[in-house]
Amino acid sequence: MSWDIVSTLVAKPNPGGALVSLNRMNRGAAIMREHGLTVNIGRVMFGRDFGSLVMYTGSSSYVNHMTNMASAMADPAFMALNAEIAGLPASNFTDGLRVWRNIGEVDPDKYKFTNHRFYAIAGRNVPDALAMLPDVQALASEHGIAVNMSVSAFGSPMLLTGNYQAETLEAAGKAMDAMSSAPEFAKIVSDASKLGALLGASLVGPAM
Repeated sequence: MSWDIVSTLVAKPNPGGALVSLNRMNRGAAIMREHGLTVNIGRVMFGRDFGSLVMYTGSSSYVNHMTNMASAMADPAFMALNAEIAGLPASNFTDGLRVWRNIGEVDPDKYKFTNHRFYAIAGRNVPDALAMLPDVQALASEHGIAVNMSVSAFGSPMLLTGNYQAETLEAAGKAMDAMSSAPEFAKIVSDASKLGALLGASLVGPAM
């Protein structure tokens, strides 16, 4: 499995449409896996886009991602699923189909819960933001948290996210207690605010 390049699709279910939306997303994920893509589905438990489903689709490179996505989208089963969704929507896609480049470890099999922090950041500041990653990783690792960053290749506005991955909700809470009171983390947050604007955050866990 590879998560170097990831596309995300956020679906906010209409009232009464949560199970239908999840069923359709699972069917789409099965088709994508047949075409060589790695897929994981989560649900927003706290924060931005609360209650929404998130499909993460991963590949090892942009060329593999685009090639396999094109193959999946041309699959008659996938086309029929899209027609079903268009004919009777059960949710709204709130953020388009974003594509990201990941920097750092991503392991949704081990880490079931991810705190995404979304920043709008000018392209010239991205290298400085990425240079902060080792310090964040070192601090977070003391509390059993894995951290990576994602830079969007498609989407509006262009975003950078800091992703804090925990094995359990309890572990996420303990890390938040410890890190939020650490002077080192306060400095990191202050430095990050000079590079871009924090737009929001969400915590995503398993879909079911």
